[in-house]
Amino acid sequence: MGARWAKPALGAALLVVVACSNAFGRAETVHNYRPDLPPDSLVACRPLPDGLRLDFPHQVRSDDVVGVGGAARRRLVVQWDLLDEQAVRELLDAALAGAGLDPADAVVEPLPDGGPQYVVRGTITLTLPVGRESDDGACASPYTTKDFPADLEQAR
Repeated sequence: MGARWAKPALGAALLVVVACSNAFGRAETVHNYRPDLPPDSLVACRPLPDGLRLDFPHQVRSDDVVGVGGAARRRLVVQWDLLDEQAVRELLDAALAGAGLDPADAVVEPLPDGGPQYVVRGTITLTLPVGRESDDGACASPYTTKDFPADLEQAR
């Protein structure tokens, strides 16, 4: 008689465990599915020169101060997304001219073998005047400013 009741009893016990499982060992969600993002460097930390806006989808790859012709200049490298080279050149030339900057200080390079199947379409290197920097503590991080010290560059 014991074997006859074993299967139903085991099934009932399993049903009780499944029904109560939410109360045992489950982590409570915090509803935070991504880490906090660093501030936008071009807005919060190292603003672009007055009047210059990059009105196309892009991301900053590096932003540092270099010596150009014996003078300190800002070298900003961004990658653009989704647009073709001609559209980016037109938007960039208009933005630079509108800010009183020389479009010749921009090098636009489409990615080799790029095509509509890729989000990132190319790289722009801008040579700009050195501008002001924020004292915001978040702007001390090279991961925010994209200005990586030489010893950190070698480690990457």
